Amino acid sequence: MNTNTQWLIFISLAILAVAFAIGFAVNELSDQAIEFTLATGPDQTDFWTRFYYIAAVSVLVERSVEVYLKVTDLDGKKTADSDGNFHVLEDASKQAAVASIIISLLLAFVGLRMLEALLVPAAGGVSTQYPFTLAIFFGVDVLVSAGLMAGGAAVFHPLAKALTGFFSGLEKASEKFNRQKNQADADASTQTTSNSQVTAAFSIKTIDDLGLAEHARTGAEQLLRAHPQVVFTSGRRDVGDQANAMAGNVVKNRQWIEQTYVASNERTELQNWVNNNPQATTQVQIASGIAKIMVGWTDAQKLNITRHMIGLAFDVAPISGPVGEQVKKTIENLPNKHKFLTSEGGLNIWHVQFNSA
Repeated sequence: MNTNTQWLIFISLAILAVAFAIGFAVNELSDQAIEFTLATGPDQTDFWTRFYYIAAVSVLVERSVEVYLKVTDLDGKKTADSDGNFHVLEDASKQAAVASIIISLLLAFVGLRMLEALLVPAAGGVSTQYPFTLAIFFGVDVLVSAGLMAGGAAVFHPLAKALTGFFSGLEKASEKFNRQKNQADADASTQTTSNSQVTAAFSIKTIDDLGLAEHARTGAEQLLRAHPQVVFTSGRRDVGDQANAMAGNVVKNRQWIEQTYVASNERTELQNWVNNNPQATTQVQIASGIAKIMVGWTDAQKLNITRHMIGLAFDVAPISGPVGEQVKKTIENLPNKHKFLTSEGGLNIWHVQFNSA
């Protein structure tokens, strides 16, 4: 005989025994039966009102039980996977049911009952003669009412869990959307330009504004024909423009001049001024200091620092993605190109310079 068959026989015998006990009790107490009438009148709580109270209390019981189980660590054993997500190893429904029944029994005992809102002992009946029978009625009322509240809590639990999961999912989806949006905005910003302040400062609109010498102008025109979306951020610079551009980078990195330009007496002179003037921390202060050094330079000296100062270089706003790769390829193939840099001193700057005429 297998285990399932044994359990089936046991349950069947138990049902027969309970049925016999109930039948015997009804037969013995038949002459003590209490007469009931429908509960009516202004002093009696309406049945449906009481029913709604119990439904509302069921919700409160379910929520409070959830909190108590979490606090006492009885809400089921959990384990975390490699992503930090928790999985329940042990169901906590039994603990929740026991806690709900205990709370519901206490509430029913102190007065939140259903049957007394539907039926009341008839006046002049046998209740005063047989208080034991009346006690059974109210005892059953307590059990039925507690069962309703505990059962309502059990029904509400999966609904509350589903709602909690739904709103949690909405929150995670919102966070994911915001992360994707921020990343998309960052990519779009990078594709347009990595330094919009530079673009605004120079306000380059046409190639004529660049003031380029012959080879650089030809290269700029060819680049713009191939890629109309290209934005020029810098061309020929006078001493003031060059000093201001360099100073903006030195503010961020005091060694920028030494790290950007090839070794020369001119580079050493400029870097030494920055090193010897630590009190100069703003762009205006630094630009004023290095401009005084460069103002007397010849074109040959300027060439040792940058071809911008003699019109043989221009900068364009960096572009990311496949379009940016095509622009880079075109720049590499420009005639008389001397050098193409995609960064200067660790800064994201696209710099193109050309051979002298």
